[in-house]
Amino acid sequence: MIGSRPLTSGEVASVLKTFSGAYAARDRALLILGLKSGFRISEMLSLRVSDVWKDGKVAEAVSIARKRMKGEVTARKVPVNLEAAKAIQDWLEVLGTHAPDAPLFESQRQGKAIDCTQAYRILEGACDAAGLTGKLGTHDAEEVRPGSV
Repeated sequence: MIGSRPLTSGEVASVLKTFSGAYAARDRALLILGLKSGFRISEMLSLRVSDVWKDGKVAEAVSIARKRMKGEVTARKVPVNLEAAKAIQDWLEVLGTHAPDAPLFESQRQGKAIDCTQAYRILEGACDAAGLTGKLGTHDAEEVRPGSV
């Protein structure tokens, strides 16, 4: 987001502690993938299980097709950080499916992804619960490094 600042590692830890309930693993995966990949919320919400689950494990890299991206000229392929891979795997275990067409970030309405408004509420609520203020960015990818798979 324009004018936003990335979360510090301490702030990320505080935010992660606020997630609870049936969708805690999903919400953790949403935050961690956004932080570690640099994908925007709309890009992450377009992901299907088949985009991240290959050969019985979390894929080493995730691609977002151009049609699902904001203002990009070409598709983007990003390595999946170990922490993000663990969060995705934890969520898929809770989700209980590896159906290729299932949305990765499923809502309470099975078969449907959460929408951008709900994702913003989840992340904003977690930041508020952690006592954070100001304009915060959750897709800054400050820790994306080559080979961090």
